Amino acid sequence: MSNPTFDPYHVWLGIPPAEQPPSHYRLLALAPFEDHAEVIENAADRQMAHVRKAATGKFAAQSQRLLNEISAARRALLDPQRKQAYDEALRSEQREPSPLVSATTEWTRPAPPARHAEVPLAPPERWKAAPHAHDAPVVVPNDSPRPTPAISVASSGRASDWARSHQQTPLVWMILLALAAALPVAGLVIAVGVTVYRSSPTDEDATAVAAASTEGDPRPDSSASVPSLPQVQPAGG
Repeated sequence: MSNPTFDPYHVWLGIPPAEQPPSHYRLLALAPFEDHAEVIENAADRQMAHVRKAATGKFAAQSQRLLNEISAARRALLDPQRKQAYDEALRSEQREPSPLVSATTEWTRPAPPARHAEVPLAPPERWKAAPHAHDAPVVVPNDSPRPTPAISVASSGRASDWARSHQQTPLVWMILLALAAALPVAGLVIAVGVTVYRSSPTDEDATAVAAASTEGDPRPDSSASVPSLPQVQPAGG
């Protein structure tokens, strides 16, 4: 006579009572919705060999029934059409929560906290959060005096340098524009001076011109213009 308290699922296959009756995948120790045919075949052979090895004479009936279930699970998962229908039914069953789980959730749901008397708060427009608060939020009234921002010496120095540089920029541009406008005038003056210098006669040219004028206009002989005086003969001659 078989032992009525013996559980072959739990003892031979490690399936606890909470997971019984097992699905085909759980019975073959497979991942849910496994679709590799060779993996399914090997898992079924392994489970059947383990049940045959663990079974004894007094548990022959349980062993045979478990072997039949393993064989049926293998045939169902190796047939594509039957496997598809079985997977759809298993998914729909998993989407529907069991009544036991719903009841447990209902009983273990925490009770809502007790409501205390609500204290009216100040109008929101009279309060505002302090800017740049990295710690706990601090609220300050709008009518509180605002602190005067401190300006460091380095910041003021940089600001003055920036202002001076921007003030000097127009002056620099005016100087550059004046130089650019004066360059053509200076070039023109230099060109005129060079032209005048080249056109003026040199000392050698002046000497040559004077010599040429002397040869062309001969001076009159001074001896020809003076009349000769008659020679006076001595009286004794």
